[in-house]
Amino acid sequence: NAHTTHGHSMLPLLEGSATRIRDWALSGVFGRWVHLIDDTHKYARCPTNPDNLPLSMWSNRWSTMPIAQMPQVKLPKPDRRAVLDFMPGSDVPVIRQPYEQGDPKPFWCIGQPSGEHHLYDLANDPEETENRIGHAEEARLTETLRGALLAVDAPQNSSQDSA
Repeated sequence: NAHTTHGHSMLPLLEGSATRIRDWALSGVFGRWVHLIDDTHKYARCPTNPDNLPLSMWSNRWSTMPIAQMPQVKLPKPDRRAVLDFMPGSDVPVIRQPYEQGDPKPFWCIGQPSGEHHLYDLANDPEETENRIGHAEEARLTETLRGALLAVDAPQNSSQDSA
């Protein structure tokens, strides 16, 4: 079965028929900061809900996901709220475990983000010393981030909700 991928072919770059293959890149971990980087800016949004909820973990490797550097860290086991679902945009089956207030959370969301978003003008501030949140470019980047998250079929209970 073929499934959707979110990458773009780099062949046009290698052949010299294009100088770029997309206008932005996404990075980060859903449920924590999500970063949008374009030609001139880096925009990092974190969850606005202090409890970072709603949150779900989607995995088809629940029992084989050890952290080699930290063997004592284990994922909370799925419980009866877990459901069989599919990775967004694909036919890949996964277990989707929701988390609620008071639940032990996965290691990747321990130590919650500061609650502050970050926006840097990379063209004029490559060292990222001036957080430009609240400036005019934030509205454009917020909309670009929304569109980027939709383009990669980001789950609805991710930072997309608060973007």
